[in-house]
Amino acid sequence: MPDATKSLVGLAARRGSSLGLRAKEGACAIADVDPEILNGLGLVTVNFAMLELNISVLIWALTGGEQAVARQVTFRVPFSRLLQLLGQLATYRFSSEQAILKSFKDVINLADQAREQRNGLTHAWWTSADKPGFGSRIHGKPMSVAGFQDISIEDVRNVANVIATAVVQAGSLLKHVKQEEGPNTIVLSMEGPA
Repeated sequence: MPDATKSLVGLAARRGSSLGLRAKEGACAIADVDPEILNGLGLVTVNFAMLELNISVLIWALTGGEQAVARQVTFRVPFSRLLQLLGQLATYRFSSEQAILKSFKDVINLADQAREQRNGLTHAWWTSADKPGFGSRIHGKPMSVAGFQDISIEDVRNVANVIATAVVQAGSLLKHVKQEEGPNTIVLSMEGPA
């Protein structure tokens, strides 16, 4: 067994959980994490899905709105690449309208920050923390054996709120994109989370 794995197992054992799972009646296993943390992680995930949709819709609109083309352009493209593509398209479409272009760049920067914060939460292994309202995480990367980090529910909610702000701001950019209705166009109205 590699040293990193031994260290990770040792850290987990010291935290009192081998895999961060405990059996519960009526279920195979559930994460051994405060339910509020799990709820917050769910909100992060759902908000991020809405952000990805809003970014994709902006790209679709900036490519002309033809649905078949739009789907091909964004299908299975990593989020960071979607942001690059949106930036390139916005620069092309709005090079003479600096205020609008700045709005796109601001949203892209906020969306990238949201991506980094979301990844810090979702690409981690979670277990219970020693205090209520906290979860403990460690990243699954081999070099991140530095230890568990306790994360509060407020920290998780703050990330969800950053993402929600990016969703609303990305959706507000649609007003700058003129859509003509036709048989092959995408006509969507985007709103932020309630």
